[in-house]
Amino acid sequence: MFTMDELQPYYDNATLEINGLTYTLTKYEDMVGEVALWYNDQYYILATPDLDGVPVAVEVAKVENNDVNIIDSEEYNNEVNSFEEYVNVVKDIAKKIIDNQKNK
Repeated sequence: MFTMDELQPYYDNATLEINGLTYTLTKYEDMVGEVALWYNDQYYILATPDLDGVPVAVEVAKVENNDVNIIDSEEYNNEVNSFEEYVNVVKDIAKKIIDNQKNK
């Protein structure tokens, strides 16, 4: 199973694109401890591999006027074994959450 420790070489170097927006990966300290954060000036995507036994837990938040408001979250419960697979899962789930929010 892919873990947070395996993300270490990718922090502040890896990016992904969703709907024309680029997100950068960094490590973030949250109430639950260290989590993986993909961010830009419009959205935060908390997407931590192997969080409490969940292969990938994804939470998307909208950033507006320095306020961060959670849109939705979803868990991916199939095993993830590589960085590439992890990125694809994050991208698919986050895109679905963002698109659903835009269509409301």
